[in-house]
Amino acid sequence: MKKWMKIAIPMMVVFLIFLGCSGTTTSTSTEADSDTQNAKTSESSIWDEMKEEARADFEEDLSDWAEDIKDDLDIDVSDKSEASREDSKQDDGATMGEKNALKSALSYLKYSAFSKKGLGEQLKYEGYSDSEVDYAINNCDADWKEQAAQAAKDYLKYSAFSATGLKKQLEYEGYTSDEADYGVSKCGADWNEQAKKCAESYLAYSSFSRKELIEQLVYEGFTQSQAESGVKAAGY
Repeated sequence: MKKWMKIAIPMMVVFLIFLGCSGTTTSTSTEADSDTQNAKTSESSIWDEMKEEARADFEEDLSDWAEDIKDDLDIDVSDKSEASREDSKQDDGATMGEKNALKSALSYLKYSAFSKKGLGEQLKYEGYSDSEVDYAINNCDADWKEQAAQAAKDYLKYSAFSATGLKKQLEYEGYTSDEADYGVSKCGADWNEQAKKCAESYLAYSSFSRKELIEQLVYEGFTQSQAESGVKAAGY
C-alpha cells in the first residue's frame, strides 16, 4: 500500500497544480483587437484539450493504481488467511514436533496430491514420530477424495491409462477403493483418447499385429470397444 501511495500522491499533486494553473489564464485586457481575441480563443481551446487529455490519462492511471492495490490486498489476505488457519491448528497445546509435522504436511499438500497413507509415510520418512504424524494427518484438513482426483489428473498429464489401470495406480499410491473410484470419475478422461495414446506409445517402441495391439490394450484395462477405437485412431 505504501509503495502505491508514494507514486499516487505526487501524481495527484501535479494534476491539481495543472488544473489550478489553467484557472488563472484569464483575459486582462478589454481593449484587445479581434486578432488578439481570436488568438486567445485558440489558445484557450488548445488548453482545454490538453486539460481533457491530462484528466483522461490521470483517471486511467488512477484506475490502474486501484487495480494494483486490489491485487496486492487479495494476495495479502490470502496469505494471512492460510497463516491464520495454520496458527489456529497449532494453538491447541500441540508439541513442537506436532506443529512441525503439520507444517510439513501442509507444505506437501500445497505442491502435490497425497493419499492419507502416502502423506503419513512421507512424514515418517522425514523422521516424525507416529504421534506427530497422526496429529498432522488429523489436522491438515485434506479431502482425500479430492486428493485422489488431483492425483489422477496429474498421472494423465504424463501417461495414458485405462480407467481400470488408473484406479489400480491410485490404490497403489495408498488411496482407498472409494477414493480411487472418485478420482477416476472426476479426472475428466476420454478413455477412447487414452486408448489411442496408449496404442501410439506401444507402436513407437515395438511392432504389433493389429490383433495383438488390441489384446494388449485390453490387458491394460481398456474395454474391447475402447481398445478397437484406440487402435483405429492410431492409424492401424
